[in-house]
Amino acid sequence: MREYRRDVEVVVGDARTLFVTLEAEESSIPTWVWIGAGAVVAGGLATGGYFLFRSPRKLGPEPGTLDEVPL
Repeated sequence: MREYRRDVEVVVGDARTLFVTLEAEESSIPTWVWIGAGAVVAGGLATGGYFLFRSPRKLGPEPGTLDEVPL
């Protein structure tokens, strides 16, 4: 919200009531930038989570067969 300031003089024993209407402050960054940045962050978190939580790869020979290739 937009900042609101006003000088008020209050005498001892006196009471004052202020009615203030809050106004929305315009953002200097467009909404589409926030949406795009959020999508990039979400994609990065998903990619990082995949590599962090995937099962470890087994190193060593893979079992299998090779077809003979005629020379």
